[in-house]
Amino acid sequence: MQLPPVAAPLIFSCGKSDEQILAGNYLWDLFKEFRLDEIMRQKDDKNFSEALNALARGSLTQDHMNLFRSREVTPEEIPKESIRLFYSRKKVHCYNQIAIERSNLKSELSDLLNFNDIISD
Repeated sequence: MQLPPVAAPLIFSCGKSDEQILAGNYLWDLFKEFRLDEIMRQKDDKNFSEALNALARGSLTQDHMNLFRSREVTPEEIPKESIRLFYSRKKVHCYNQIAIERSNLKSELSDLLNFNDIISD
């Protein structure tokens, strides 16, 4: 199960115009299909795999919820190099501002902006 992109069509869908419908998407002919029929990420953790499947089906039990809660971490426990996912651009912007403030990127960005001002004059 994969969610569609926000405010965009699925990448493999045909367009809506007559030309797009007739022509189709010729790029897909260049790809080969590989069926992934075995869960590899959670293959050694059957309980977690079952909980994820229950989450996808919308049939979580209290045991599933307890399992997910047992794996929660505080923001301080997350490695700095981890990829973060946010549900809004505002949250992304806030996180980026905090990260810039905490790093030495602030001075580098300031130097870059000043350099761009000089170039554009």
